[in-house]
Amino acid sequence: MTKYAACERGTDLQRLAPIPVGRGAVEIGGQRMVDLPFSEQLPRFCRTAALAGGAVVVYSQNEIDTRFSTGCWGEAVALATRRALIVVAATVVFMVSLWFLGLGFGHELRLSRWLGRPFLGSTVYFGTWFIFVATLVFGLGIPYIVVRLVLHQPLRDFGFSLGEARQGVVWLLVFTPGCVLVPLVSAFIGTERYYSYLVDPGFLTPVNVALHCASYGMFVFGFEGLFRGLLLFGLAQALGGSRGGQWTAVLLPAALSALSLIGLPWIFPVSALLAGVPAGFLNLRLRSFVYFALIHWSIGIWSDVWEIIKLNVAHGMW
Repeated sequence: MTKYAACERGTDLQRLAPIPVGRGAVEIGGQRMVDLPFSEQLPRFCRTAALAGGAVVVYSQNEIDTRFSTGCWGEAVALATRRALIVVAATVVFMVSLWFLGLGFGHELRLSRWLGRPFLGSTVYFGTWFIFVATLVFGLGIPYIVVRLVLHQPLRDFGFSLGEARQGVVWLLVFTPGCVLVPLVSAFIGTERYYSYLVDPGFLTPVNVALHCASYGMFVFGFEGLFRGLLLFGLAQALGGSRGGQWTAVLLPAALSALSLIGLPWIFPVSALLAGVPAGFLNLRLRSFVYFALIHWSIGIWSDVWEIIKLNVAHGMW
């Protein structure tokens, strides 16, 4: 829901403290505001406001919306441009940092050779694990710095909350069969070069595999928190609620997340691009990136399960 109120054009609602006056309503500067579904009740509310000689004003924590609705177009455009540039720049810093540290292009193996000894029973796994941890640090650290210290907003405005929890749980249940079956595709495409540690007997112990699953979860939440948290919600705020703005806010994170995976087997960037579009709209609907991150994590784990079965059967180990 978005709160609307009839008030004089030019009113700076950011300076007026909301006062609760009942369920689903607040009072701001003497004006009663109610929760209204945009598509159904807003047109009628607009006519009522116009007859009263006022203007419909969007009240939210997003100062861009407030300035657009009160007629401060120049300020709104400047703020929107600044916010878009900040979140895009932060994303580019994230991508370049991971490439520099060794994501893709076989650099994970270089990190493993640098360690010079087995890690979790494998001579090649350390580089992958290091990238997982780095992705969590950068993927959650950069959004925190940008949101709290630069934009001065709560993290929940960028999907760092449970959002619509009931809907989120329903979507998780809906996607459960797909999380198990969709990864079968990658097992038949040929990603063995990247999954070489999954045939190492020293790696395939219950404890090591459990640590790998937890480490992959760190990668997922860092990756999703950056691309479909900070970048997605930041662009959505900057570009507004129009259809074009929403599509741009969804497509750019999908494209950049795919670009960040260049150098890995081609199925990874392609999957990131194709899945990023519905994931973006789902996150905006749920006001959270957490649920798709859990879906992403589950798909990755099942991808490893199918690869373990495939590779170990092929090598005659099972």
